[in-house]
Amino acid sequence: MLLNTDAIDNSAGVDCSDHEVNIKIFVDRMVAAGKLSAAERPEFLAAMTDEVGRLVLEDNVDQNILLLNDRVKVASWSPSYERLMDSLEASGDLNRELEALPTTVELHERIDRGQGLTSPELSVLAAYAKIELATALRDSDLAEDPWFRGTLRRYFPRQLAERFDAELDTHPLRREIIATVVANDMINLGGVTFAFRAMEETSATPAAIARAFAALREIFELEAMVAELSALPKSFPTAHWTAIHLDIRRLLDRAVRWQVNHGGSQSVAEVVAQYKPQIALVRAHLGDYVRGADQTRLGSLLTKAEEWGLPSGLGHRWTQLFEAFALLDVVKIAAQSGEQLGDVASVYYTVYDRFGVDNLLERITALPRTDRWQALARAALRDDLYSTVADITTAVLEATDAGKAEHRLLAWEELNAEKLARSRSVFDEVNALGQDDMASLSVAMRLLRSIVRR
Repeated sequence: MLLNTDAIDNSAGVDCSDHEVNIKIFVDRMVAAGKLSAAERPEFLAAMTDEVGRLVLEDNVDQNILLLNDRVKVASWSPSYERLMDSLEASGDLNRELEALPTTVELHERIDRGQGLTSPELSVLAAYAKIELATALRDSDLAEDPWFRGTLRRYFPRQLAERFDAELDTHPLRREIIATVVANDMINLGGVTFAFRAMEETSATPAAIARAFAALREIFELEAMVAELSALPKSFPTAHWTAIHLDIRRLLDRAVRWQVNHGGSQSVAEVVAQYKPQIALVRAHLGDYVRGADQTRLGSLLTKAEEWGLPSGLGHRWTQLFEAFALLDVVKIAAQSGEQLGDVASVYYTVYDRFGVDNLLERITALPRTDRWQALARAALRDDLYSTVADITTAVLEATDAGKAEHRLLAWEELNAEKLARSRSVFDEVNALGQDDMASLSVAMRLLRSIVRR
């Protein structure tokens, strides 16, 4: 039997009350301003009943999807839950004993037995994570970004948002509503520890993480993917369903960190405008750009998508999630170099294949992250690898004339034969070890970076 907590299972009731209060606060202001007659008020409120029901049930479903996906990896993700609980305790918001959450010793004993947090415990932790994040976002400048005007309007029933669009930004609880909705969206889609880990690994503010989340969710159209997943028949196997959700999370994790590390003071709309059209152009033909093992994996996943009975569009988007992350670098390189987007993509994925990046990423992912420092080191190593591929791509573009990507890479390799020989020698030694560790992979990565170090 799957149990959450009353706060989760009965959340629609509380959410309905919150919507009712926030709606009535605004409607009464409109009555006082003479923009809605007192006589019309009861009928106008009643007309929103079904729409409020839809909104709160959507929130309830999203929370259950969050917990379903977290339960799949609850044991292996235990270190991040532990660090989140430690952080919440340090801030004074969480009392593990009061909330019946396990101590660190108890949690380690469970892990030794192959167990982790229970569903009710995950529910409690999710609630605390959302409350802390919403509070931080409320106290930030997040609501001042024009992008979140849409967030405010989607919170309210369609009837109210359409009739009073011009006045809705005057709602006295505008900041609180936006912060709560964004915090819910971030954790429902990204996972219980998503925002915490993103801040832990980038040292960015909650608002910076939230803006990156909003931009990347739009750029990669993740909301549409989740809607398509939710529309699948109930007979669709849960294991397949959660596997796709977890792949969405992986892309979101990496893309948000990328944007935080590479972005400046742009608004969400500016980031979306810069990347979404360009990424869509390449993504539509991604299979034409990937090479070797990456192309083989893409084909295997497409076959799996067909076997699972996924709709064609959803299946293609799912199979491309892993490779699609690199398109952020591709678009940025194209803008900086002035080269055609398609030429940059061809060179990038040729470099990606030639240096066995896929294999290196899998080996980095396999490294332990039992504490904060291991998690930070692993994330840094992965970021270094992607940065190196981007730098090599840029170097190839700068050093060679337009032509086939394979020919350009070969020409660049001839120019850097001595450096490449040294790095490959070390890679051969690392591969011969039989088991990776942080030290050996860090040395290998440093040599790879040295090829393009100026």
